[in-house]
Amino acid sequence: MVDIRNTLREPGVKHRAYMSDALFKLNVGLSQFNSVHIFLQNKIMRSSWFLQKEWAAVLPLA
Repeated sequence: MVDIRNTLREPGVKHRAYMSDALFKLNVGLSQFNSVHIFLQNKIMRSSWFLQKEWAAVLPLA
């Protein structure tokens, strides 16, 4: 007779590992995006008033 517990447990483990891997990648992607966003903000704040206006017009479209 086939042991049902092993067949039921195995997909769950794979699914959990896949989910944690996906969440990890999402987290890394978000942190990278956040650092780029902060970098852009600092560039904008240091730039002239004219460039600030230009970026303000461009950034919402990105």
